Amino acid sequence: MNKTKKKQRQFLTISTGTLGGAIIMLLLNMLLGDDAPWFVERLSVTAKDIYSITLDVEHIFDKENSIQDLDRNIYYVDSKSNYYLKKPPKNLWKIEISNPGSVLDGISLAHIPFLNQSIDAFGKLLGVGTILQDDIITTTFNNIESSYEIMFNDSSEISNLLVKLNPFDDLDYVKASIRSGGALLMYDESETERLLDETTEEGREYLEQAKIDLLEYGNTIIENNWPEDHIFSDNITITTFRKNLIERNIVYKLLFQDTELKIIPALNFLMFVNPELYANIKYIDVSKDNKAILIDASISLKNVMINGNLIDNCELIKLYLVALSPDLIYVIKIQYLYGVGTSRSSSKELEKMFASFRVLS
Repeated sequence: MNKTKKKQRQFLTISTGTLGGAIIMLLLNMLLGDDAPWFVERLSVTAKDIYSITLDVEHIFDKENSIQDLDRNIYYVDSKSNYYLKKPPKNLWKIEISNPGSVLDGISLAHIPFLNQSIDAFGKLLGVGTILQDDIITTTFNNIESSYEIMFNDSSEISNLLVKLNPFDDLDYVKASIRSGGALLMYDESETERLLDETTEEGREYLEQAKIDLLEYGNTIIENNWPEDHIFSDNITITTFRKNLIERNIVYKLLFQDTELKIIPALNFLMFVNPELYANIKYIDVSKDNKAILIDASISLKNVMINGNLIDNCELIKLYLVALSPDLIYVIKIQYLYGVGTSRSSSKELEKMFASFRVLS
């Protein structure tokens, strides 16, 4: 039985480390193919009674103004990274710059331990660990009136998925994992199917023990990857990545050598720097020129502790604008809690700032 248990764990290591990432990439390519009907001149995202943001793509890249033209009383200007946006109200906001920059590891479905295991494994495959943080700069505009500590428990949900999700509780998933692992390890398919045959005593015993072992393994994953308490304020972050961080990546060189970097390949790589970017994408708008993309990755939170109070249900609004310039990739994120905390007027100020972002070209 010990030999069988070892083999099952080997199946699991392969299947959860590659299958999740492969599915994510497949779905992304299906959503964002070159013929996708939602490639547009205008980027917009709306949710009734919460937010409504529209960006004219041609205006994201400002060809009319120069650094010297901009009124510093109205705009926050970053002359090094060549962008600007409207200044926040001075009494509400604090601006912080970090270099090395952050990798934007906020709350998302990647917080669910079992999903985090797959995402982390696939990210390492793409060589994310080789990225030089010195080439990443993050500017954060924090609302000093808002401060949240979010804690998760056994009943907590992120976008209707239990944080303590253990899919090995489902026998079909156990079978699929064993089949997937066997195929990847090139085990004999007929032998695998013989062991999974529930009509035989041997098959039933094998599956019964497999489920026990894999449930135990899944619980270990959950315990070892349980999300830490998350502290944040309503904010906008602007993170710039040098393009050569992606262009010198060995996987990028193999797949896209001698081609101009476009928004979708760039996004694919950024997603494994920052799982928050792709986990739970609700809506995508992509510019026709392939230079900008607007993403709604907002999530619902249920049965979480926020500042010591149990909250049944609220929304964490998260919108991203990703834009390409000749030398830099810009990732602009707005996030705020809806249904708890700060007023709607504060979040509207945030939305106006987000929509005012421009790159000087």
